[in-house]
Amino acid sequence: MNTITFEELQYLQSFLNVDRLSTKEDTLERFKKSWIVNKKTTFEILFFLRDCRGGKGIRKQFYWVINYMARHHNQILIKHLNRIPYFGCWKDLWELAGTPVQQEVIDMYIAAIVIDREHMLKNIPVSFAAKWFPREKSTLDKEFDIVYNFSLSMNLAPSHIRKCFITPLRKYIGVCETNMSRGNWKSIDYNQQNSANYKYRKAFKKTNKEIFIRWREDKETFSPVSE
Repeated sequence: MNTITFEELQYLQSFLNVDRLSTKEDTLERFKKSWIVNKKTTFEILFFLRDCRGGKGIRKQFYWVINYMARHHNQILIKHLNRIPYFGCWKDLWELAGTPVQQEVIDMYIAAIVIDREHMLKNIPVSFAAKWFPREKSTLDKEFDIVYNFSLSMNLAPSHIRKCFITPLRKYIGVCETNMSRGNWKSIDYNQQNSANYKYRKAFKKTNKEIFIRWREDKETFSPVSE
């Protein structure tokens, strides 16, 4: 087992201390140094930074890092794409539009809305994937041809995707959100909810290190990270 030196430990701690005021250059520099020391721990820290249900709930700095990973460590990121909506939001995945992992993001969305449609018909909880499905001719769609690529991948016309999947799922999701606003908590599956719904969490009272250790113990074990 490799021993981590004090200097290397400082690099991990430095990345853990990234906050909303950290610049892009500084964030990526901290990430790169931490990544060299320990990939697995760095990856855990990355999702701790994003997690709104127990982590720091940071978006912009998280987006910079996953965008960098999509261009330099894309195979690793692809293996863990499903963690992005779990710790953050389905919308986060569109920060990867135009990167080498765009098609994998589309494939993940397709899998989600197909399963969600089946769940909707059985009146059981769904993800929020359809809520963040790009609209035709939106800025995102115009720049990266997202809807067109969905159509090609599903072998369905955009109008059919919208009519049979997106529109009914958005209505179904809307009912879930209405239940939340009315305080009908018993009908809500918390594991399916967007992390943004946890924004009223308590303010941190411990150090980043203590919070991170507790957070990691509560999460499923990350699989080994390798190229």
